[in-house]
Parts: sequence; C-alpha cells; structure tokens
Amino acid sequence: MEVATTQTVIPLSMVDTNVFVYFLYDASPQYPAAQALLNQARQPDARLCITPQVMTELQPTIPLRLAVCEWRATLAERGSEAQ
Repeated sequence: MEVATTQTVIPLSMVDTNVFVYFLYDASPQYPAAQALLNQARQPDARLCITPQVMTELQPTIPLRLAVCEWRATLAERGSEAQ
C-alpha cells in the first residue's frame, strides 16, 4: 500500500536572544534595528521563529531590565527633589 503525502517546507529564520535584549534596552545603539525586526515579526508572513533556548537565555535579562528601570526612576526622582 502506498500513501501519497505532500509536505511543504517553509524556511524560517530564528530570532537571536540579542535582538530581544537590545529591544529591552532602548538606550542601546542596536535598539532601532531590534525594534524594526520585532515589529516585522508580528506580521503573519514574517517567517521568523524563536526557540525554547532563546526564551531560557532571555529569562534572566527581564528582571535585570526591570531593576534598571527602577534605578533610573529613583535617580530621576532624587534629581528632581534636589532642584
């Protein structure tokens, strides 16, 4: 018995962890490029993917980014109090 099958192979490009890290740090010189790529990734025909490894590598970065934001806010608040 023969079974006829048809497979369509769609090539995908993997988004590296660094793209997400650059996107989280808007002061980074690479931020505009990361933002553009992630905006493109939202399109249905983007053909981009991420892997569990990328998410695992990114996970420790998010709390650090939140800490930096809080630190900047504290510095800004202290600066406005000093004036």
